Amino acid sequence: MENEYTTVQQAYKEHGTRYVQWAANMVVGLGTGVPWIMCKQLINTCNGRYCGDTFSGPNSPNKPTLWTENWTA
Repeated sequence: MENEYTTVQQAYKEHGTRYVQWAANMVVGLGTGVPWIMCKQLINTCNGRYCGDTFSGPNSPNKPTLWTENWTA
């Protein structure tokens, strides 16, 4: 639903936080019944091919380990 917004969210301060909440509520409101994620936002995910070297794991014990992107460098 939103990819890598963390990198710019701080620049928008409270507007950035409201946008992320809006996006999450919009997706839940669609009622699709499938999981949606925000890459590195709500769930810490692995992005890239060096996950074994750089991924610290989920940011909460009740969240899954996810690999969301595979790019070369």
